[in-house]
Amino acid sequence: MTILTQEQIESIKSRMVPMGEGAPVRFLEDGCAVNISTGDKCRKGSNVIHHPVYWTFTKELAQEIASLTGTKPVWSGK
Repeated sequence: MTILTQEQIESIKSRMVPMGEGAPVRFLEDGCAVNISTGDKCRKGSNVIHHPVYWTFTKELAQEIASLTGTKPVWSGK
């Protein structure tokens, strides 16, 4: 996983949407959910309740973040 730079984080923050308008998404690497800001990874097989979920990204923005970080976006809900 590639950790986002501060410049990338600021760019992403400026494109976030209000809660309820985004598509809930987790970012996975090798089947493990990751924190896109720190690179911290959940243990493989851990319960999804312990995974970071991002609620304010459009699907297009999540796809871009996944490309930048080398992760796979997985949407839930909507």
